[in-house]
Amino acid sequence: MAIDLDPKAYNPHLNLGIVLVQQQKFREAASVLKTACSLNASAPSARLYFGIALVALDEPAAEGELKSGT
Repeated sequence: MAIDLDPKAYNPHLNLGIVLVQQQKFREAASVLKTACSLNASAPSARLYFGIALVALDEPAAEGELKSGT
């Protein structure tokens, strides 16, 4: 609901992405977390969880995403 109210709000995207990772819904999580990363490119939490989702999906971009947070 929060994302519907403000689609450019970073925190709701991050929180939803984290929950989706915890629920092992990695494809959905990756989509939401990609948006979170685009809204706040310097946020290490979003990059970490986006990387975790990509690893679970066996995506080649996972390593680069995880390294970008360091």
